[in-house]
Amino acid sequence: MKRKLGSEQYPVRLTSHISEHEKNKRKLLNEDHIRFPHEGGTRIDFERLPDIYLNGFVENVIGNPNLSALEVKVALFLSQRASDTELGILCRADESIEVSELPKLIGEDGDLHYGYDIHNYFFLKETIDLRDELRKLHINVTEVELSLILTRLHDFSYITVTDVCWDNIQKRAPQKPADLSKDELKLVYCRSIKVFPYMDTRAVFKYWKKESA
Repeated sequence: MKRKLGSEQYPVRLTSHISEHEKNKRKLLNEDHIRFPHEGGTRIDFERLPDIYLNGFVENVIGNPNLSALEVKVALFLSQRASDTELGILCRADESIEVSELPKLIGEDGDLHYGYDIHNYFFLKETIDLRDELRKLHINVTEVELSLILTRLHDFSYITVTDVCWDNIQKRAPQKPADLSKDELKLVYCRSIKVFPYMDTRAVFKYWKKESA
């Protein structure tokens, strides 16, 4: 069988909401943007933040003075669209690849596998064109702009994004195919987007700081 990214043999490694690895830390959760409330003002522990009523995501977004109006709109849209299921959503990432083409390029039998547990997969047919969905709400962004917005929202911990690419397969999978170029290894076919759950249940808005000039 032809090897395919996201098949059972080559499952995708989903990004963790919280990671101990330095390279996976949320880059914008730093002292320029947030007042650290824990360990003598050196870090933030989401589990120890004050509880907030459910659906606190909105306050945590609009209370952040470092977000642009466009970033706020996309964040609020995703808070609804990506929280329908615990898995979140799959969205188109490369304008040269149609959503309908994805099952031919990645996954297996229409499923995109991740991890190694049984039944860990997304239905590729449910992949959405996020730019198109936003356009319906009169929110117009280019592919590059949307990619930057998603990265920024991820780095502020509003969402958790996983790029579906050969550079992001499970460690226990066979080695990455040696005949793929560097560009092919980094080609992002689609993205998994999940809402960061603590942004809905913890009062993070109390700790945002205005970005220093």
